[in-house]
Amino acid sequence: YRTDLPVPEAGRGEVLVKVHCAAVCGTDLHIMDWDAWSQKHCKAPMIPGHEMAGDIVAVGPDVKNRKVGDRVSCESHIACGTCYFCTHGLAHICQNVKLFGCNVDGSFAEYVKIPASATFLLNNALSYEAACMFEPMGAGVHGVEAAEPAGKTVLISGCGPIGLTAVSA
Repeated sequence: YRTDLPVPEAGRGEVLVKVHCAAVCGTDLHIMDWDAWSQKHCKAPMIPGHEMAGDIVAVGPDVKNRKVGDRVSCESHIACGTCYFCTHGLAHICQNVKLFGCNVDGSFAEYVKIPASATFLLNNALSYEAACMFEPMGAGVHGVEAAEPAGKTVLISGCGPIGLTAVSA
């Protein structure tokens, strides 16, 4: 691995985050193995990592709702903002979505740039470590909500962060 990469610069609509905490996801393990999924979805060379929390240290032009010093976590799916789905309130199914830590450099670095729109402000009472769990928690909660399990018998196979969140939901 490299330790001499330059600090990225926040571009239009982006923020630069000093990473305080980053978690390893199953996706990162697939990338490390460079399996078929990784070869199809990731563009090497790249910096993996998408479960993270840190502090904004710079803001690029046109960033209005974030400032230096804000504590943030991030979304791992970066919508383009211009396709039909994005312009009709359906950014979660963006046809040009980028994957933070796959085809956009991710958070296994000291600093990372990301669109301000893909960040979430953190309450000061929340630890960086807890904030790293937002992304896997979202996957677990979304899966349970989509399955509508009330009154059903269900199986949750695996109790990593996503499975544990699904069990508790």
